[in-house]
Amino acid sequence: MAALNFHIFHKHADRVSMANIAQTVNVLQAMILTNKEKMLRTPTYWVFEMFKVHQGGTFLRSSCSRPTTRSAKRRCRC
Repeated sequence: MAALNFHIFHKHADRVSMANIAQTVNVLQAMILTNKEKMLRTPTYWVFEMFKVHQGGTFLRSSCSRPTTRSAKRRCRC
């Protein structure tokens, strides 16, 4: 879910300049779970880790097209 939201934010980069996670520890969709001395990094943590390379990047809108046939007359969305 976190990655899906990041993709939506990237798609609307002309309007969304910053996004943050509100709760980070021991809540639903947390980045880190703890239990006494133990700590676990959740999948949400790793999504943030993977997407951090895009911080400060420039969004370039792109499109593509393909020849139409009788069975496929839709425009390609890339």
